[in-house]
Amino acid sequence: MLARVTHCTLLMLLMLTGQAQAQPIIGKVVYSKGEVKVTRLQTDSSYRTIDLKRRDELYSGDKIETGSDGKFSAKLSDGSVITLGNSSDFSVNDYAFSEVSSEGRAIFETTKGAFRAVTGAIQKQEKSSYMVKTPLAVIGVRGTDFWGGFIFGDQLDVTVLSGKGVYVESSEGKVLLNIEEGTTVKANQLAPSEPKVWPKQKLEKAIASVTLD
Repeated sequence: MLARVTHCTLLMLLMLTGQAQAQPIIGKVVYSKGEVKVTRLQTDSSYRTIDLKRRDELYSGDKIETGSDGKFSAKLSDGSVITLGNSSDFSVNDYAFSEVSSEGRAIFETTKGAFRAVTGAIQKQEKSSYMVKTPLAVIGVRGTDFWGGFIFGDQLDVTVLSGKGVYVESSEGKVLLNIEEGTTVKANQLAPSEPKVWPKQKLEKAIASVTLD
């Protein structure tokens, strides 16, 4: 009887505080500076926004936002590393990884700012899906270190820093990027530009936007 009462009491406390999580843990924060917040789904189907600090856990479904002075980096359970620059957002729409499974998925979404992603073990699985959705195009990843963002205007820019490359696909076309190549999607319903090596100044600005202090 005592064990049953204790269990019920704990459950009620979790519901009252709104801190019980509705999704599985997918990784941990390794760097957080300035304003960094996460909006998270609770077990009662409500959403809660809290500050995100180093060593905090991340959950599938989290939406992370950095302020004008904020930068963020996290390591996910498959070894992927996600880094965000100032004034950015990044949502974990769906993430599932298991070392004993042949199938994994990492579906993210961003609408502003800049991010850098280094993929992990999900890309080595026989059946995997790893992509970043944006308002202008979808970035599909094959296993690489790549950068994407909106810091050069309203357009989406994407470049491959190392690895096997990515594809960028809008409703009007698709391009494949190899190492050191980049593309631009200038507006909705426009195709990505032809892949080309970015000028040094543009590449340096992109990398600097997600370089941790």
